[in-house]
Amino acid sequence: MAIKDPTGKTAVFVSTDLITVPIKMVEAVMTEITRQHGLGRSEVMFTCSHTHCGPALDEMLSYMLDMKYDDWKQVRGYQQTLNAKLVTLIGAAVKDLKPAAISFGNGHCQFAANRRAPKGIGP
Repeated sequence: MAIKDPTGKTAVFVSTDLITVPIKMVEAVMTEITRQHGLGRSEVMFTCSHTHCGPALDEMLSYMLDMKYDDWKQVRGYQQTLNAKLVTLIGAAVKDLKPAAISFGNGHCQFAANRRAPKGIGP
């Protein structure tokens, strides 16, 4: 998603369904985004869902994975494809801006609280 404020400042939000956002991926994508669209690092935010079902794109988790050289070679190919797709998608979002109103709010969420005791209950 890309937005531009009334002063012309652009912000891009990139959400991925990965366990982490590898810095090498951010650097590679940002190199192209800066070259193609003039966006700086402070204008692009990368996030991930932290899924445990997605690919591990860097060696950060290699101590947990029994992956051989050919496995990592396949991961590198996937990473290059993903990087290219992210560059294309970010470019499309920046080029296709539409008027919008953005708002926010506060709420309370009951799910995914299994590790957090409610206030006043537990240690």
